[in-house]
Amino acid sequence: MYPWASSQGFTLIELLVVIAIICILAGLLMPAVSTARRQSNDTKCISNLRQLGVGILAYATDHDSTLPGPCPTGMGTTLSSSAKTQLIYFLQPYLGLPKPTTTAYHPEILHCPAADALAAQKGLQWYNLTLMAAYANNTLPPSKNYMSKQALGDSDSTPALPPLRLGSIFAAINPAVTTTPGGSAATPSEIPVIREIDGSLSTTWPWPVAATPFHGDHENCLFLDWHVGRLNPADYKVN
Repeated sequence: MYPWASSQGFTLIELLVVIAIICILAGLLMPAVSTARRQSNDTKCISNLRQLGVGILAYATDHDSTLPGPCPTGMGTTLSSSAKTQLIYFLQPYLGLPKPTTTAYHPEILHCPAADALAAQKGLQWYNLTLMAAYANNTLPPSKNYMSKQALGDSDSTPALPPLRLGSIFAAINPAVTTTPGGSAATPSEIPVIREIDGSLSTTWPWPVAATPFHGDHENCLFLDWHVGRLNPADYKVN
């Protein structure tokens, strides 16, 4: 007889105990994995906005201190030769992106991975959503018009409104509007240039947007002093 012939396998109770331990460990690990994923998504999103800010300033350096634009309020996610008013079209040479062609290209720098699940809920890909918007004074209520002119201009207006020069930013701020989150007159460090958008900010977006904020309790934003920070989803609401 072989020596292992008489050996016994696990009993049912032993198997149940092992399964219970595995379930407990999985339950302990899942929140940590979910938190790590959220932090990773947040970090990538912040990095993307910082790179966009660097690209904007690099563009201005090459264009007599004039910011890129005029751009539409809703930031498209496609780099294409047929979308010449999109911010990414102006910034393409400064971000190491391929030259625009007639074939649609969706740069990762415009992709917040936290939006993937929200897009999937609508049966869409991330690039089918409008994830970010330029801060557009003409589409905000008067109480939120911190700028008399928007930094990146407005290609949706007729005629199109030109973008600002760096030296005219302070002159374009409305000092009488004091509805910033801090309750004071706006400064460049409080005025968004590019911010994430979703259905909690407005019920009338003309483009498909995520139903809720990508990052749960906050949205990421590039401000007019070119730093990236977090916003409470209720701040700067459109309506």
